[in-house]
Order: sequence, then C-alpha cells, then structure tokens
Amino acid sequence: MEKNNVTISISGGDIKSSQIGDNRHAKMVVNTDTDVQNDKIEELKQQLAKLIQSIEAETEIDQETKDEYLMTISGAKTQIENGKCSKGVLRGLNKTLDEFSGVVTGMGALGQAISATVDVVETMMKSF
Repeated sequence: MEKNNVTISISGGDIKSSQIGDNRHAKMVVNTDTDVQNDKIEELKQQLAKLIQSIEAETEIDQETKDEYLMTISGAKTQIENGKCSKGVLRGLNKTLDEFSGVVTGMGALGQAISATVDVVETMMKSF
C-alpha cells in the first residue's frame, strides 16, 4: 500500500495551514486570530522597550540590580522579537516581572512600567 501525504494551505481564512496523510506525521495548525495576536506581540515589544528605558533611568536601584533586570528583560524581548512568543516565554517573563514588582513597589515610573507590561503579558497568555 502506497502512503501519500497531502499538504493543504489556505490563506485569508481562519485556517493557516494543514497537512493530511499518514497519521504519524499528520498535523493541523489553526490560528484563528493572527492579527490580534500580532497586535498584542507588538504592544508587548513596546511595553518591554518602555520598561527597559525606565530601568535604565531609575536612580533608586543599584547598578548591579539594574544590570540583572536589564539582562532578564532584554533576553525576553529578544526571544519575542525572534518570533518565540510562546506561553513558556510569557510565563517566565510574568514570573520575573512579579519578582521585580515586589522589589520596586515604591518607585513610581518603574512600578507603572512593570504593571503595564504584566497586564499585556497576562492578556497574551489568555489568548494562547
């Protein structure tokens, strides 16, 4: 018996692509709301950029702590910019931001930047 694989791609609709064939290799990818997700990813990138600026400008945090925060946030931002905006990346970022939040509660601009970024991350996690 000959095994054939068929790949079907539909653009402009809800189905992004699918492959039908041998069950061991069959897959279907459905992405129902790519525009909204892309908008949220762009919003997250912007919020992370604002957060990085706030951390850099903060005067009440010592340089070692700033460097730690910046490395963590910049790493997540780079992953997201490289298209790796997975639920795992978002969970890690959210956990890190929660930790930062506890430390910087009294610092106005930085606290607001963290809070705004957390809101976007939580919204994105719900959409995945």
